[in-house]
This record gives sequence, structure tokens and C-alpha cells, in this order.
Amino acid sequence: MTKIENVTTGAIVRSKGVPKAAVVVFIIFFIAILAWIVYSVLIGSGPPPGFPEIPE
Repeated sequence: MTKIENVTTGAIVRSKGVPKAAVVVFIIFFIAILAWIVYSVLIGSGPPPGFPEIPE
């Protein structure tokens, strides 16, 4: 937490950070998106099984 001084009254207040639950949810979504991208690149390249190759 960070202490901040209120310029008007001179009071010192503590700023709240991001809730830990929000950070955990963000990390889970981020890892899921990365895993989907890696899966798409590694497995998803090329035609599906049973389809002929496209001649170049």
C-alpha cells in the first residue's frame, strides 16, 4: 500500500491496490489465452485430417 497526503486537509491516507481475486482471475485468463494460441500454432497448422494438401 502507498501512503498519500491529502493536500487540502493534510490527512495521510492509504491507497488500496487491486483486489487479489481480480489478479488471480486475470492470470488464469491470460494463461488460458496463451495456451490456446500455442495450441493453435502447434496443432492447428495444416489441413484437418482427411483433407488433401493444397498444392503450392
